[in-house]
Amino acid sequence: MATNNSTSEEYPLLSIGVPTYNGAKRIHKALNSIWNSGYPNLEVIICDNCSTDNTQDICEQVAREHPEVRYIRHKENLGILRNFEFALEQAKGQYFMWVADDDIVEPGVLTRYVDFLEANREYSLVSGKIRYWVGDVFSHFEQKTIEHVSPARRFVEYYLWVRWGGLFHGLMRCDLAQKVPTRKVYGNDWHFVATMAYLGKIKTFDYIGYNKHLGGSSGHWARYAKSLGEPFWVGKFPMVKIALDAFRELYRSPVFDDMPGLKKFSTGVLAFMAVMYKHLPQEWRHNIKKEEYYKPPRPKTEIINLREAEH
Repeated sequence: MATNNSTSEEYPLLSIGVPTYNGAKRIHKALNSIWNSGYPNLEVIICDNCSTDNTQDICEQVAREHPEVRYIRHKENLGILRNFEFALEQAKGQYFMWVADDDIVEPGVLTRYVDFLEANREYSLVSGKIRYWVGDVFSHFEQKTIEHVSPARRFVEYYLWVRWGGLFHGLMRCDLAQKVPTRKVYGNDWHFVATMAYLGKIKTFDYIGYNKHLGGSSGHWARYAKSLGEPFWVGKFPMVKIALDAFRELYRSPVFDDMPGLKKFSTGVLAFMAVMYKHLPQEWRHNIKKEEYYKPPRPKTEIINLREAEH
């Protein structure tokens, strides 16, 4: 990506981690969406989890053509979570964002995110609305702003609201994100963002910022739990495990070391209850907008008929 040097120097460095595994057929779309965003001072870190297709050839070519790209290929597969974690560890920018190799960043949003964070130091993470897709069919949106003055309340509020965890792909302050431990547990993205909410306010703008494709290892509860080495029951009762880990996080993460004991316990109990609230049907829960209702994918024949009708 050609950039004007004087313009680049006016903007802080933004690091984007792109973890990938066998992403040869899809990674170009993710990378092109990053460059089409128009942000002038980028570091793009592609972390290849020992792919067995021609991902390496493609990424090495991309790195030769784009000096802002760093391509790192692991000698062995580290697992999904460790590869994401590695990308964050490698970041040198003031701001950081994860982009999955099958997702798309909307044009122009990165500059708007950085401008907001530069002007509002009390915020730790920003995003546009997350638009979810099943294949090439739109499913639902995800959007939430968490701005309460109390860090503990923001921590609990995130667990009460979150359903899909798309804010994990928001733009965050890199120095804060690198302080947050990642866990090889089901719901690790929820615990990460909840801790970021504790460290600062979270803003979601009323425009689309990120397109998330549902599928892969995270597309099925039991399969994803198994990939993390979780006990068999977690695939059947994932919310119970997430609720337990939400409570435990307050005692495991050094981020919460200064929280008074009673406050820590009560916050943990509230976080546990907030996650368990998700067992209610989505129509019964007060904190879900209709546009955020999950719509199961339609049969392929029905999708084809709908498209024919549109034409």
